[in-house]
This record gives sequence, C-alpha cells and structure tokens, in this order.
Amino acid sequence: MKNILLSLVLITNACFSQNPKSFQDLNTAKWGIKSSSGTILVEPKYEDIRSYAGGLAIVKLNSKYGAIDITGKEIVVPKYEDMNNFQNGVCVVKENGKKGLIDKTGKALIETKYDHLIPALDNLYFVKIDKKHGVISEQGKTIIPIEYTSVEQIEKGIYMVNIKTEPVNGKYTSEYGLFSKTGQALTQVKYNRIDKINNWYQVTGRNGKLGYITPDGIEVIPTEYDFITPFNAYNFSKVEKDKKFGYVNKIGKVMIPCIYEDICNSMYSNNFSLFAAKLNNKWGFVDINGKEIIPFKYTEVLSEFKSGLTGAKLNEKWGYIDMTGKEVIPFKFDRANPFYTERAKVEVLAAGSEFDYDVFYINKNGEKIADK
Repeated sequence: MKNILLSLVLITNACFSQNPKSFQDLNTAKWGIKSSSGTILVEPKYEDIRSYAGGLAIVKLNSKYGAIDITGKEIVVPKYEDMNNFQNGVCVVKENGKKGLIDKTGKALIETKYDHLIPALDNLYFVKIDKKHGVISEQGKTIIPIEYTSVEQIEKGIYMVNIKTEPVNGKYTSEYGLFSKTGQALTQVKYNRIDKINNWYQVTGRNGKLGYITPDGIEVIPTEYDFITPFNAYNFSKVEKDKKFGYVNKIGKVMIPCIYEDICNSMYSNNFSLFAAKLNNKWGFVDINGKEIIPFKYTEVLSEFKSGLTGAKLNEKWGYIDMTGKEVIPFKFDRANPFYTERAKVEVLAAGSEFDYDVFYINKNGEKIADK
C-alpha cells in the first residue's frame, strides 16, 4: 500500500514539474493535457479545458462542466452548467440555472438554489433569491437574512444592507443599515446614506441630517446637523445647524454651540485653544468650551496666531492682537499678512493713489524692518 501511495505521489509530482498545459486535437477539435515536454497526460476528449488552479482543471464534456486532477482522473463528474475555478478548496457551480458551492472532492457544501452566489471576505458569500439579497456561510448557514434590496461589504467584517421601498409619487426610498460578519445587526435599517470616513461612519438620517456612528454602530453624534466634517487629530468635528456653526467631540458632546455665522479651526497654530468665530457679523475668538476670549468687534481676522499674534481689521484698518485680545500693533495698515519668522508683510495705500500700495515688513513691535 505504501508503495502504491509513493508511486502516485511521484507521478503527480512529476506531472506538476512538467508544467501541464491544455492542447487541442485539430482533427477532433477536442482538448487534452500535455506536459511541457510534449507527453500526453490527458487524452483529448473534452470540449474545453481551463488552466489548473489548486491542482484541478475545469473541463467541459457533453456541454457540462466538471473537474479533473493532474492525472486526468475526474474528481467532479461533468454535470454542471458552469463552474468557477477552485479557490481555497471550493468552487461555485451552476445547475438548473441556480448556483451552489462544492469542495475539491465534489461534495456539495451549499445547495444549488441561489440566483447569485459571489464570494465575500470572511469566508462568506453574497447570495440572491427572487431579487432579495443576503449573506451565508460556506456551510450554507444564513448570516444576513435574504430579504434586502442589496448587500455590500464596506470593510472587512462589516456589511451594509439596503431596503428600497416601492415608489411614492415616482420616488423610491432607500434606507441602509450595518451588520457584522457574525450576523449581528449593528444598526437599524434607518439611514438614507452611510459613508465610511476614516474609522467612523458618517450617516444621513431620514430627516436628511448628518451624524456619526462608531464601527460598532453606536450613534455618538445624532443626525441633526446640516454639515459635519471628519474628526480632526484632536477628535473634534465642525458642525452646522440652521446655518450656524459650532464644534462637537467624538463622544457627541457639544463643545462650542452652533450659534456662530462661521467658525475657523485654528488649532494648529493656537495649540487648539482659540477659534476665530463670527457673531452678529463681527469676528472674535472663543476657546474650546465656547467661552468668549477676544470680543466680537472686528470686521475681519486672520484666524491663526503666528508668533503669538494675529491680524485683525477694525474701522477699515488692520492691526495685530495677541491671544488675550490685547492690541499690540496699532490699526493703521490697509492690508496685513500673518507673522513668519518674527516678521509680517503689510501694505499701506500710497499717498495720492487709489490703487498703488507701499509694501514693507514689520517686526512684532510694529517697526518697519528691511526686507531680507
């Protein structure tokens, strides 16, 4: 017995080392298998032979598909309308217009009863029956019920389902929800849209408003905002409600209420301590808790503090203030730019001109300095 097994192994290894390829008999138009040296391994009797994958080749005989090994032995009797190539030891097959799954021995793993059977990640399969979609396991166990208009995988382990209702006044309604790879419903099917942004999901509610849910489906920011940005490096998001702006954090706490006509994120230069905000058409600065730090009295600001100063415009002139609101450099410039390397470029309208400007640099004391 050992000698027989050894002989089979040697034959198989020898065949594989020959790099077998299909060939066609021009007289019969049938296909067989030859080694790279020309030795016939499988006599030409098939209508088609695909390349070997996983040690098996899909063959067609009498308009039916099966599979043979490297020696030509029929492992799967040709009886299927179609077969995919074997991957990870399994193969999708089609019989009587329906699809199922078999293993490398030809054993049926999933009954041939599905209109569609498409591999997903996580060793699962997308399936379709009577225009309804779901997800099943390799053993045929239902993971996501076959009752949805569509199912798609949006990342490994997470699936998004969709239900599209019948049209009302010519319009369809689509609602989405999330499932885990184990079949756990992470959310209700209640969102008009779900988009993955970084490691979170931005969702649109039935009211058309935006919010955020965690990868576990927990709605941390309710769907009540008209606009919402991805979370920044400090885990804050700029939001808009009723044409007013504010900030919320990653656990849904409102840090700066939506009462401002605009608000700028100046965290990079201000150590995330001050935000330029616009209230009653005037600009000022608030901290992360929404407390007013610099009064709302400026028509424009540069928003970011550089070298401890930022530009502000008052009574049609620009000057510079510090992070406490102290006016450090008088308001006497027609144009102003941020400080870089302890100097800032400013402009003053030239005497007697409406269009020409004198351009020069100043230091943090407001003194004119040479242009280096």
